[in-house]
Amino acid sequence: MIIDLVAAMLIAYGFYQGFSKGLIKTVFSTLSVIIAIVAALKLSPILINILQNAININPAINFVLGFVLTFIIVMALIRFIGNKLDKLMKSIHIGGVNKVLGGALLGLFYAILISYGIYFMDRVQLISDSQKSASFT
Repeated sequence: MIIDLVAAMLIAYGFYQGFSKGLIKTVFSTLSVIIAIVAALKLSPILINILQNAININPAINFVLGFVLTFIIVMALIRFIGNKLDKLMKSIHIGGVNKVLGGALLGLFYAILISYGIYFMDRVQLISDSQKSASFT
């Protein structure tokens, strides 16, 4: 029973977060982090070379600075595009649909995370048999 309550509360929280942000911001926020990591891994050597030629600092600091700057720039650019698209959705009065779909998407994402968490806890035997039998999920 406690597993069900915790799962329901977390899914409701996920829905609330997604509903507050809307589908566009939820998707673009998530994608911005993923794409920024990949872009920083691929593009940071270019910025590191530029920084190395522009300022003479420790190569380790230069590497970290180049990676972080690339990550921040790419993430900010993607979120900027997401915000503009979100404003466009609001201007054509699709904001309500955007919010409900955002809530559904993040609620589903939280449900998937919870199911993986429960599966893991079951595999390492952190959930007792009595808790499993009392649970509906």
